Amino acid sequence: FALMAVLTIMLVACGKQASPNEQYKRVETSRSTNSISNIIAETDSTPNNTTDSIEVYEDGKEPPTGEAAENISKLMLAIINGDADALAEVTSFPIYRRYPAKDIENAQELKKLFNILFDDSIKNVLKHATINDWDMVGWRGYMLYNGVYLWATEIGTLHYINYESSKYKTYIKQLKKEERQKLDESDLWVTIDCLVAIDSTVFLRLEEWDNAQRLHVFTHDENRNTQHMVFNGTMETQGSCQNDCYWYACSEGLIDVWIESPSCNMYEIKYGAYFPNDYHLPECLRGKTIPMRRARWREVKKWWRR
Repeated sequence: FALMAVLTIMLVACGKQASPNEQYKRVETSRSTNSISNIIAETDSTPNNTTDSIEVYEDGKEPPTGEAAENISKLMLAIINGDADALAEVTSFPIYRRYPAKDIENAQELKKLFNILFDDSIKNVLKHATINDWDMVGWRGYMLYNGVYLWATEIGTLHYINYESSKYKTYIKQLKKEERQKLDESDLWVTIDCLVAIDSTVFLRLEEWDNAQRLHVFTHDENRNTQHMVFNGTMETQGSCQNDCYWYACSEGLIDVWIESPSCNMYEIKYGAYFPNDYHLPECLRGKTIPMRRARWREVKKWWRR
């Protein structure tokens, strides 16, 4: 209670200060039991050579035109036909995936997960959709049916998949189950994201339990002397994208961890953390904003113990 009181006072003092970046709002965890290898093996990568076309109808709304309309038509048909190669040609990588899955970085990774991401349900939705069902959302590009299914860039290339098939939910749950079994994780605190500095000087593990937030910071120097620190914090929803921003209490300030929203940032997803100029922190962190990339906790644990 005392710790939360201190944090509340610090947040009141600093809360009006805008965060330098924002994090995408996480999607709810799902349920299942199959193994990952079985989930992937069950997928059928053979394209269904459908020859249907996507028609454009005039219904009072201004549909995407030109290059955007052409690319959106191609991506819809690629998903309908089960053609991962054709979809990759009209995709802006990376595609953000919530933890513990990794972001989809290239065509090869997209092809591997294609039939997990896109099932008959979304294919049927696309078969009945038209260009008119894609709405322009300012500089954020286009979204299908208010963003329930897919997002595309301003030029119509795929950049975010909001839809989650039952097979993908199974895949995510199994990833979490395997991570807990291999790493002997707590049944209470759940890892919600894991980041590593671009120069590998620091790893971050973000945890959540019963709406409470906790941050683990792992550092080491050239002599491989290691340090592990834990900070308690909170999450705020900020910005027009309704993103999550994480704030963790230090003795002399707040640690700010962010992931720029993939639904707003169409061509690059940036990750990072700001550390206050706190003498209790290692020198490599004090007063610095550190660019980061996503990782998995198993990578953090392996790195920290070496």
